[in-house]
Amino acid sequence: MRAALRDPVVCEEALVEHATAKALIQRLEELEPVEPFYDATFTVLAKYVQQHVKEEETNMFPEVKAAKLDLTALGRRMKRRKEELEDDDGPVESGPTDGTEEGAGGNPPSSRRVKG
Repeated sequence: MRAALRDPVVCEEALVEHATAKALIQRLEELEPVEPFYDATFTVLAKYVQQHVKEEETNMFPEVKAAKLDLTALGRRMKRRKEELEDDDGPVESGPTDGTEEGAGGNPPSSRRVKG
């Protein structure tokens, strides 16, 4: 995707945003819901993710689509990479991707690392 985008900084920003979201998620996992900063951390994460998704949907995805990339091949590469990461770091839980009830309605399945 990086090669398809006119502004390479967009991908770099997305990577930083993903890392920040992961750090906030990790922080939430360390907190109990009754602890100070739990609600604030959750709220910041929710707003952050909403803004990130909006940027991707309005800026990044249209550029990628216009670049006429082979999205099927890209999806296969992403799946292989996910499998490599699972092999290296343990399993990743994810919801259905076959259009069943949890994965239907345009909502992507959730995904999280299984703690061992």
